[in-house]
Amino acid sequence: MKKALLALLFVVCQSIPAIASPPPIPPGPPGIAANGGTGNNITLNGTTSITGSASNAVTQPPVDNTVRIATDAFVQSLFAVTRSTVYLSGLTGGTMSFASIGTGAAFSFTATGGAITSINSVFAGGSGYKVGDVLYIPRGNYDNYIMVTGVSGTAITSVQILNGGTGNTSGLDVSAMAAIEAPIIYNVSGTLTSNLTVIASNGAVLGYSGIFLLINNTTGNYTESVCISNGSDACNGNGSVNIPQGSGNSCATLTYTDGSTPWLLAPTECGAAQFATTNVTSALSLNSVKTMSATAPTISSGFGTGDAITQANGTVAFADTVGSSPGSTATFTMPAATNGWDCSAYDQTTNTIDLVQSGQTTTSITFKSYLRTSGAATAPSANDVIQIGPCVGH
Repeated sequence: MKKALLALLFVVCQSIPAIASPPPIPPGPPGIAANGGTGNNITLNGTTSITGSASNAVTQPPVDNTVRIATDAFVQSLFAVTRSTVYLSGLTGGTMSFASIGTGAAFSFTATGGAITSINSVFAGGSGYKVGDVLYIPRGNYDNYIMVTGVSGTAITSVQILNGGTGNTSGLDVSAMAAIEAPIIYNVSGTLTSNLTVIASNGAVLGYSGIFLLINNTTGNYTESVCISNGSDACNGNGSVNIPQGSGNSCATLTYTDGSTPWLLAPTECGAAQFATTNVTSALSLNSVKTMSATAPTISSGFGTGDAITQANGTVAFADTVGSSPGSTATFTMPAATNGWDCSAYDQTTNTIDLVQSGQTTTSITFKSYLRTSGAATAPSANDVIQIGPCVGH
């Protein structure tokens, strides 16, 4: 009987399906490790949580464009660079190019107090360089600017320090790189002996368009302008923006580029708090015709002997104090106009006299005085103050 029961139990067990064990859990994606710590890695596991310590991760320089992990310090340093003002001094003219295509240059240099103070030697001249190329040595805070001043063929033979930067230590055989245009404010100074052309880098709208502010603190009777590179370290011919001279950081020009063409975004502002007014220090033109000048008129032949001009504000308004033994006609010398000057005048002292402009040339105006009641030519009295203006050029 016992054997029969065991046989029956065996048959029943064979007829029940086996309970399947759960399949193995597939492994997560391989961990992504970023070197940078001292004995520490950051590992991204299958659930995208981060384990390990990132306190010692390497902060890349603000000019880095690799795929390394960016730390908070990298982001903050790049942000600081974009908001910095770059002072470039010692310019004399020619070109200053931020679009160098040269490679392979290396320098030996001395730094004092963190600033590069001298380039001791051009360790390697490289190739593809032009006079005027702006480079930087990737040391310190990456804020030094070096300009090529001499080449043999396309190899560098001499350079000039435009800005020594900060945080640098002396170095031997240190490779140089084309200067970046991450900062948006450039303050340029020096005594120009020829026109200065600033060449900005070219490229696609995504990555090469932007706004930058140029402050021209140069001296010398020459111009500064900005153009966009043609990809070969020269202007591409799509126009340029003129950067007027100022002094004491007082003249700034806001320029935009889409990577191909430069545009003037707003009129150049000169002087502190000049955004509410326009200060004309030379002349004001409309459609290229001079309308007003800051140059004060002078007396050619006054109403009397010893006439004197006072209260002159260029050609806009001035006063003539009549001298002795006056006559009824006076002529004033004006700054050169395109065609002539139209003016008005009145006798502030004697209100019985009317003054009429009776003649003009490109460099003079003539007035005649009449008695108001009769229309007869009548001289104003000595010491009368004749107010003249406005005078508008045409």
